Amino acid sequence: MLVTILGANGQVGSEVTMRLARVPGMSVRPVCRSKGGSAFLRHKGISVVHADVSRPEEAAAVLRGADVVVNLALALGQSADAQENNKKIIEQSFVSSAPNAKVIFFSTLAIHGEYDARGRRLKTYYGRLKRQNEKDVELMSKNFRAKTAFILRLGHVIGDYQNLTRMIREEISSSEVRIIDLKRHSNVVHVATIVDAICKIATGRAGPPGQYDLVNVPQWSWQELYEYEARRIGQPLKFPEHQTGFRENRRRTRGMKAVAVDLIRRTGLKERAQALRAYFPNKIESAMQAEYFVARARDEIFLLKKKNPAPNSAQFWPSMVVKALHGLEPTQQLLESGLCELDKLDDEVPWPADIQLAGLSSESR
Repeated sequence: MLVTILGANGQVGSEVTMRLARVPGMSVRPVCRSKGGSAFLRHKGISVVHADVSRPEEAAAVLRGADVVVNLALALGQSADAQENNKKIIEQSFVSSAPNAKVIFFSTLAIHGEYDARGRRLKTYYGRLKRQNEKDVELMSKNFRAKTAFILRLGHVIGDYQNLTRMIREEISSSEVRIIDLKRHSNVVHVATIVDAICKIATGRAGPPGQYDLVNVPQWSWQELYEYEARRIGQPLKFPEHQTGFRENRRRTRGMKAVAVDLIRRTGLKERAQALRAYFPNKIESAMQAEYFVARARDEIFLLKKKNPAPNSAQFWPSMVVKALHGLEPTQQLLESGLCELDKLDDEVPWPADIQLAGLSSESR
């Protein structure tokens, strides 16, 4: 069964590709836009197809014969262009795939909003973009009734190559585990469960098509998650006797600047401004993007200098009541079976020649 993965170069897409390639009976065709984006997968010995799927002629070449199209792509760039390119990718996943193909579009639970340390729900530009993408998928599925469409809203993704997993393991190693409520159910989903969902849909064992939420089966508590990761890295896990909420420990800031920042968060002015960016001239939006990337780089450098790991912000989310996909295996059972277990990264394996020539060899990365 041929599974074509769009957005295979992303953090989730690359690990899904590597794990799905280990499932018997699944032939994986990962698609990346550039050789730079595909470097990691090629380093792991996986053949990659390079194409811009927003272009009909390129989409037709890579999606031809696909039994299943997994859309993990997220077009970036200026707002208007990004929205249009995401829509084109969705359209081509239906137009250019096999006549009876199954189309799986991965969305996010963030369409409901994200949560901060005070438990406030904040609407985001990313969530709005994904919700619009969902509507585009729903419209295309009505136009192509012979094809089966699933929309899967991902929770916080964990896995060997995911940021949240790295953050949790750093917390455990530093003995700085800080959890507001150990017993609260998390909204995390392991990549193994994502792969299981793809397999169940591909083989017709996932129930009727439609929109579903995807988290671990059953939902893991934060304690279960931290205990699992502690076992994975072979580190002892000790929770403080008194788990203190971040609100109690939060340093209170004063002054007009703090008041202004809090007001912007409460009213969602920042997100409204981001939504309006699509209507700005390209020159203005480019300048805004440049300022954003510079600010984000400063924040990342600051976090690298801190001795203690950053707090796990995913725990601020309440446990969500999810609409689960049918027929999924328990996540713990999947992980114990080793069905799609990844090998450890072998640093002795050479990176692709074109990446080495660009000065990005394994010695310099």
